[in-house]
Amino acid sequence: MKSKFDGIPEPLYLYVDHGVEFSSQSVDQWCGTTQFSEKEDHFYVDPATGKWDEKQLGVSGNAWTFLEKMADHYREHFTPDKQKVLADRFGLPVDAVLVDDVGYDPNTNAYTFASRNEKGTVLDIRRRKLNGKPMSTKGCKVRLWGLDSLSRAKPGSRVYIVEGESDRLAMRWLLKKVGRLKDVVVSCPGAGVFKDDWARAFVGMDVATLFDKDDAGQSGTRQVHAKLRAAGVTAKAWCHDDEWDDGIDIRDFVTHARKSKEITLTECHNDGIIKRLHPLELDDDERPTRPRLVFLTADQVMNTEPPGFIVEGVMPPGVIVLVAPPANAKSFLALDLAIAVASDTPWHGREVEGGYVMLVNAEGFGTFGQRIDAAISALPPEKQRLALSRLLITGDAPAIHRQDDPSLIIERARELDEPPKLVVLDTLARCMPGGDENAAQDMGSFIAGVDRIRDALGCAVLILHHTIKDGTTERGSSALRGACDVMLFCKLRDNALTVTFDKCRDFAPPDPMHFALQPHKESVRLVAVDPAAAIAAGADKLKSGMVLRALEKDGDWMSLGEIKAAANVKDRTARRALGEFVDAGVAERRQDGRDVQWRISSDESSRPTPANAAKGVDRDKSGSRPTRPNRLGRSQPTKLPSNKADSSSRPTRSIRGQPARPLRGQPPGPP
Repeated sequence: MKSKFDGIPEPLYLYVDHGVEFSSQSVDQWCGTTQFSEKEDHFYVDPATGKWDEKQLGVSGNAWTFLEKMADHYREHFTPDKQKVLADRFGLPVDAVLVDDVGYDPNTNAYTFASRNEKGTVLDIRRRKLNGKPMSTKGCKVRLWGLDSLSRAKPGSRVYIVEGESDRLAMRWLLKKVGRLKDVVVSCPGAGVFKDDWARAFVGMDVATLFDKDDAGQSGTRQVHAKLRAAGVTAKAWCHDDEWDDGIDIRDFVTHARKSKEITLTECHNDGIIKRLHPLELDDDERPTRPRLVFLTADQVMNTEPPGFIVEGVMPPGVIVLVAPPANAKSFLALDLAIAVASDTPWHGREVEGGYVMLVNAEGFGTFGQRIDAAISALPPEKQRLALSRLLITGDAPAIHRQDDPSLIIERARELDEPPKLVVLDTLARCMPGGDENAAQDMGSFIAGVDRIRDALGCAVLILHHTIKDGTTERGSSALRGACDVMLFCKLRDNALTVTFDKCRDFAPPDPMHFALQPHKESVRLVAVDPAAAIAAGADKLKSGMVLRALEKDGDWMSLGEIKAAANVKDRTARRALGEFVDAGVAERRQDGRDVQWRISSDESSRPTPANAAKGVDRDKSGSRPTRPNRLGRSQPTKLPSNKADSSSRPTRSIRGQPARPLRGQPPGPP
């Protein structure tokens, strides 16, 4: 029987396999028409190298760029009606098949699955007719499907190896349902197809296999584990319960689970995803041994995709600690962030990834409803409704440092349409009942609980915490600082709230942020203010105000000694104030060798007066939530409405020249 590849040079196999119809040929050039061409006979290919040139569109490339073009073409033809047909054939919901590399080939009436390498290059497109088996592109090597997502995963991530494209789609859908958004699923082309060199891609990962419940699947499981073990990869083997019929696969399980209310889609503790799965018993010589150390190549590390931000440049999906003395508006700041995420509204000019927010208000509701009303007051009505529907609040206080309590948050989160973007714990002390903040062991248990929430939901966890009595640093064990991704401090002085970033693990710390507290009915809301204005606004009542007035009075360059004498302040006060003024553009600094001098800024526009310094800045130009000018000006401080009084009753003692510290052995006071 004559084949369509008869007489075709091998470098042109994949072109013919994907519908290129060649009409003429020469020694160095074949001419034909492709599915993505608008005109006939404008597609030219070098039969020796496989490089192509589409004259009418003005594009060219090699075999792999051609496959990329075809993958895009097939994706465009994967219309809603075709999506439904494929989903029904697999017994899956439609959203399970909505994957970037799934498409439809109208030329052959087949569904397509593009396989990429670690760098995202398409190296094969497998096609499958509804009643047929998947076939790789002629001239391409068979490959794992999902390898590109594996290369983007962090070391230590959970990776599932399954059998076939439909099982990968089913497993991805199931993981999404249980909130395991960071887990990776990779599928083999078949039960007995797993090449030796594929195993190296799984080094450093937490691997679990889940093949079909048949002889081929179980044989394939043992084959895969042998090759993983040879590459130094530790893996768990999973299979379906004995009560299920032979031949069942994960796709069949999901299909049955969708029809039966008795099947629970939930996470098992450490080893599995579905309660109806159990470990496959391996013989002793088949059991993988964990290597003593796992090393990744520099290339693997470089190709690991960095995490994005929940709030641009401020809050990545990780552990965030917000520290402040009692009654310093940290709860107002946390609520302002939560409302921005829940309403999918830029947070004072910074883009957000909107979604559900779960807020543990362990200090009690009290006037919290009034705070919410104030926080959403500047939002449009539709954004207000979105925020109110996606902000979930509890007054209960889970003990995060205990083994079972983090799962209370995780289980509730998995009842939502999608995992939350942010979980807020207000405060650490209230979410650690009976624990000792100063004990590294108790703090370590608390951090482990927070990590469980973060890893299970893929969200940011914002922890509100108190400072020690003098307000200079966070209270308790330093293990918290070491474990968190971001630590920020907020300080309220008069009506001005300043937020500084003390630690940012994987990104440059932003400049300090400044807010004013603007009254709204029975509460207050945050309004962003100009940083230079914020510094100048409080200068009248601070010693730094004396430094500012000394600079203004002289008007010329002054040395540090001259400034100290004119302002009658100490060296430390003068240096701190000058640093703030220079950062805000209020003052200028110049240095000639050891000679350093300062003067008031020559730019009048950067020299706000205290009278107008605290006025709100309209941030609506960048699409952020609209604000109204703050009319507090230099008025008396607004008393913060609170649910319960923040106080600290811990006995302290001080050593001359050092800040007061809690007495050893004293329990932490009320937060």
